Amino acid sequence: MAGTPSPHPLDARDSSVKELWGKLDDVCRDVESIKKKFAEVEVIRHTVSTTHDTVKSEMNKMKEESAAVNKRIMAKMEKIHDYLTGEIDAARERPRSSKFEWQVKNFSKLKGEMRRAKLVILQRQLLRGHPWLQDVPRRSFQREERKGQGQPQRLRVHHQGPLHGPYDRTLQWPYMRCSTFVVVDQKTNMHHKMAEIGPEELGSKHEHCFQRPTDGHNEGIGFTALMPLEELEDLQKGYLINDSFLLHFITYDI
Repeated sequence: MAGTPSPHPLDARDSSVKELWGKLDDVCRDVESIKKKFAEVEVIRHTVSTTHDTVKSEMNKMKEESAAVNKRIMAKMEKIHDYLTGEIDAARERPRSSKFEWQVKNFSKLKGEMRRAKLVILQRQLLRGHPWLQDVPRRSFQREERKGQGQPQRLRVHHQGPLHGPYDRTLQWPYMRCSTFVVVDQKTNMHHKMAEIGPEELGSKHEHCFQRPTDGHNEGIGFTALMPLEELEDLQKGYLINDSFLLHFITYDI
């Protein structure tokens, strides 16, 4: 009885070698795959690193620019602060002043009323002046009626009397401010100073000028010697144009 032949030793060895080579090929393929993956990871890492450096550089640049902008802003703010501080200090040192302007119209009609012994009072709100005007009351302008035969008719300026103006209670008496009266030459726009009085210059002639009112009907407290009407009507001087004239009153601290 014939038996099954046993495998030759060389055949078994060849089979093992083939199997080993197959496994080695698999390992090589795995290594190549890993190398490709590592290469992709390296590209990603490089991209991330480059992006990080770019972002960091841009952030540093933005910080520098922001610091420069902030420095310029602070410098401008300091200049503005210094300027305003200087203006405030200068304003505190300047004497407080106020300017009142009146344009008196219908002169002929008002003069006719005055001739009929009617006291004509014209009130004008402040047109323009210094911001510190709040402590100065509104004033009135009036023509003085005829006092007697041969007495010249004049312009006068006076305080309205107690409690007539919103700021009367704030005034200090005697009136310790300088005052200037100006009539405007409307032809040349020249300002003619008609009177300038101060507390130390009142004297006997102006001793009742801007004194404390005694009652609501007191009218003898103003400046009564401003200008004769005949001088105001002098056509050579240009004060009266189109039946109107301009009067300015300036008052300021000593």
